[in-house]
Amino acid sequence: IVKDSEDVHNLKNPTLFIFAENDAVIPLEQVSLLTQKLKTHCKVEYQIKTFSGQTHGFVHRKREDCSAEDKPYIDEARRNLLEWL
Repeated sequence: IVKDSEDVHNLKNPTLFIFAENDAVIPLEQVSLLTQKLKTHCKVEYQIKTFSGQTHGFVHRKREDCSAEDKPYIDEARRNLLEWL
């Protein structure tokens, strides 16, 4: 979970963050705070993506749990991860 701490921006390695707009675990306020701190202090490459309308863990859903409306977001996030790696 993203926390408001002094070292949240002190990444040692390039990092891809994938967040969901409707996440009850990591609210958008925490994502905004992380984004601000990284922009100001981070010295390694990072990318932050927030997917609208999605909930926590949307990327990891099993095929049978994916709705037709969510599938494009899931596919895009998975593609982003592979491209990042």
